[in-house]
Order: sequence, then C-alpha cells, then structure tokens
Amino acid sequence: TNMKASNQELESLAMHDELTGLANRTFLHEYLTSSFEHAYEEHELMGVELMDIDFFKEYNDHYGHLAGDQCLKAIAGVLRKQQVPGKIFCARYGGDEFMILYTGMTVEKIRRVAEDILREVRKLKLPHECSNCSNYVSVSQGVFVRIPVGNSKEWDFTSRADDLLYKTKSCGRNSICLSTERFRDKFIEIK
Repeated sequence: TNMKASNQELESLAMHDELTGLANRTFLHEYLTSSFEHAYEEHELMGVELMDIDFFKEYNDHYGHLAGDQCLKAIAGVLRKQQVPGKIFCARYGGDEFMILYTGMTVEKIRRVAEDILREVRKLKLPHECSNCSNYVSVSQGVFVRIPVGNSKEWDFTSRADDLLYKTKSCGRNSICLSTERFRDKFIEIK
C-alpha cells in the first residue's frame, strides 16, 4: 500500500544521511552496538575505521560549499562500492568524517579494503590546490582491528580508531594507520 511505502521511505530517511545516502550516525550507533555484541559473543575479529578528508575545511573555503558537497558525495560513492552486507558497513560520522565497520573478516582482508579505499579516492583525481599532502583530494584513515574481550566496549574500538587517525594525520596524512594492539605505540603505516 501507499501508506506502507511512505513509512518505509520515512524509515530509510531517518537512517541515512541526506547528502551522501550512507548510513547516518543514528543507524551507525545501532549497527555498531549489534556488530560488537555479535563479535564479542562469537569471539570474532571486528574492525573500526575512522576516515576523514585531508584539509577539507580549506577545500570548502577555496572551492565553495557546493563543491564540498560534491566531494563528500564522490567519497561516499567510493565507500558505497566497498559495502558488503554483513561484512563492510559504511556511514557518515559527521562533517567530512566517515566510519567503516568490518565484521567476519581477517586483518589482511580489512587492510586490503582500506588500501582500496585510499587508492579509489586518489583515482577520483579531484583537484585540491589547498592540500599540503597532495594535489588532489585525499583521505586519512585510522583502522583498529581486534577480537572484543573482557570488559571492552564498542567505544574502546572507536576511540582507538580515532587515536590511529590522529597518528595518520601527524605522520603526513594521505595514508592509513592500522593496528591490532590496544596500546598506542604499535601500528602499521600504509602510504
């Protein structure tokens, strides 16, 4: 019926970011909680990636907000192509930040997907005259992968991914910092 279709459309709008079409923060939180609980119970690896666009404020200031929106849509398009139901979930976390959740995958596969994202964003060749790390739009990624154990919570994973994203930015951006260690000093940098 039309009523049912309208309700489904409203539900979809409530769960997705209007600009990019990716899952929004509300949907992300629900998915993150259920994925974490599943990984914890099944003793499976889970990966949380935080990614943002390098020098996006400068991009917006230089090219304008319309171009900024187009840039966000293009990045979302790259992420959408990587999504695999039940394995890879992509969401807009806010502003120019995105979160990717990985479940039921090996560290190696997660690393490969993160590298693919980095490469595909570079292939967009979106000019960025105000970037200090590339002539084109690029992204920085922080990826934390681990089996949830003990009293760990999903926010331990997002917090660690955030630390790794910060590490990527302080090491020059346009790259990935991946770790399976809870401690801040162990990571792999991928240029």
